[in-house]
Amino acid sequence: YQLEPPDAPLNAPHFTVYAQQELAALLERLGYGPETIARGGLRVYTTVDLALDERARQIAADQVATLAANQVSNAAVVVLKPITGEILAMVGSVDYDNEAIDGNVNVTTAMRQPGSTVKPFTYSAALELGMTPGDIIWDTPTNISGYQPVNYDGRFHGPVRMRTALANSYNIPAVKLLEMVGIPNVQAMAHRMGINGLNGQYGLALTLGGGEVTLLDLTYAYSVLAAQGRMLGAPTPDLRRRIGYRELDPVPILRVTDSAGNVLDDFSEPQERPVLTPQQAFLVTDVLSDNKAREPAFGPNSPLHMNRPAAAKTGTTNDWRDNWTVGYTPQLVTGVWVGNANGQPMREVSGVDGAAPIWHDFMQAALDGQPPLPFARPDGLEWVEVCALSGLRSTPLCPDRRGEWFIAGTAPTEPDNIYQKLRLCRATGRLAGPNCPPEAIEDKVYAVLPSEAADWARAADIPQPPPAEGEALVTGGGSVVLSSPLPQSFVRGVVPIMGMLAGPDLLRWRVQVGEGVNPEQWKILAEGGMPLSGRLALWDTRALNGVYTLRVAVERRGGVEDVLRLPVTVDTTPPTIDLVGIPAQINLERDEFINVIAEAEDNLSIDRVDFLLDGKPLGSATVSPYAIRWTPTDRQLGRHYIEAVAHDRAGNTTPAPRATIEVVKQR
Repeated sequence: YQLEPPDAPLNAPHFTVYAQQELAALLERLGYGPETIARGGLRVYTTVDLALDERARQIAADQVATLAANQVSNAAVVVLKPITGEILAMVGSVDYDNEAIDGNVNVTTAMRQPGSTVKPFTYSAALELGMTPGDIIWDTPTNISGYQPVNYDGRFHGPVRMRTALANSYNIPAVKLLEMVGIPNVQAMAHRMGINGLNGQYGLALTLGGGEVTLLDLTYAYSVLAAQGRMLGAPTPDLRRRIGYRELDPVPILRVTDSAGNVLDDFSEPQERPVLTPQQAFLVTDVLSDNKAREPAFGPNSPLHMNRPAAAKTGTTNDWRDNWTVGYTPQLVTGVWVGNANGQPMREVSGVDGAAPIWHDFMQAALDGQPPLPFARPDGLEWVEVCALSGLRSTPLCPDRRGEWFIAGTAPTEPDNIYQKLRLCRATGRLAGPNCPPEAIEDKVYAVLPSEAADWARAADIPQPPPAEGEALVTGGGSVVLSSPLPQSFVRGVVPIMGMLAGPDLLRWRVQVGEGVNPEQWKILAEGGMPLSGRLALWDTRALNGVYTLRVAVERRGGVEDVLRLPVTVDTTPPTIDLVGIPAQINLERDEFINVIAEAEDNLSIDRVDFLLDGKPLGSATVSPYAIRWTPTDRQLGRHYIEAVAHDRAGNTTPAPRATIEVVKQR
């Protein structure tokens, strides 16, 4: 196409202006000055497909009109050919001539916050460091140096494979993964894949879109995944290399000749740079194209699902200022942004609601008539069945088994250790001890989860193993059995010491206590000369604090002594607690729920935090950060009081100052 003056009517106006700027940079790199353009006569052949560009603009304009009531005025679209890096369409706004929406601003080259569309950089960096899509990340309440990420849906999903976490765009696993991988490694991965932004100092919110990128860069980065880990394009000008990171750029110009027909530049074949291995790129693509894996968050028929293999990722900023969808097939990569060019927030429009329909409809139209192509699976991969809760090799005990792709040599070799067959004593309902009769023992399979998953397991109704029987404390000839307190327990106040002292040839017994794990001195709490069952002694701990050891000794004829030593911790210091982040108001027209969070600390150990709404139980949390979700209804309009009480393991309690919240329903 021959360049025309900027004030003339333009086809593909944003692309044309962009191509003219790139032409000037290209000619400068070739040694030609501005006068070459000024003299005219140049013939410039560009990559733009005018039909695709106009189709993208029209689809975007239709969607913006549909969302007008949600304070949406604009959208932008970039379309690339991944195997060459050519720019096929560049829609910088839905109306170039509309000053009310800053229509002549090319949003595809403007820096904006990308939301969750940057998460694939974190997962790509993790794969490069040896992690796998089958690795488990715990999606549970998390506090990392005061930062408490929350998921878009406000829920916690327990143990999730990396595949599930990325496919559903869960925030907490992404933040935990970034902490494991390291912020510098993720920045380096983003730069290698084509991002020229993200070069500042960032925290863990980086993986949730805390930096800024351009739509053009982001779409170009996704083309690396579509091209099996390769970046294809034209050499980046030296000047731009000094301020950017990548070695290649997307291509807007195919050929330039002067007035005499001499070829000044010819893009006959793209240059290529390896960025990821084909196996790493395939694994990310396989996740982003897995409609079944993303079904929990997006449902089976979201706009990300096409009539052919396609990979896609959405993104939404917390303040609704930007939403995105970037996705690809082997033939085409398309990036979409929806929002307002002046940065004004939209009204509750997410990436799947705003940008994804544009992406879907354009991709369907652009690829109409072309054969559906699968994503090529490279050699060097293996398919292994794992247990969903652990990510380890499945066993007959695991009820939820999933197949997963692994780069050869990275698949787990150890069997699942979550599902365990345990021995229960029917008489007590506890784990069988040595005194449980064999005929009363039964086997039962439990999902034995780590302590950080306690709240999630309770909410998910996953029973955990019961405690062991008291018989486990039997010593010597069976003459000493204690039922309370238990080993390593926390106590306070006046503590009853419960148990049974009995056996043949019993002469006398005594209960003692000493300070520390190995006391040098013992104080007698009680003693006697006959068998005893029930309360053996009372121990007044109200003036004590710290670790103590209880000692129960039974003397029998013949000089035999049965001794049981029991370490416990006396805690007389109550915990501290405060409610944080409770809004003054929740609007049912805008907010589905709130996360009620308490900051609780104890000198030794918090047992739980109980939450109350208007004095009635709302729920409990046992793992920091202590949080529950409250979803008010229309019947709860008006003022309410939220309270929280911290309990430490010794039974000390502290209430938090109550918070007031108003439930309204306003448009």
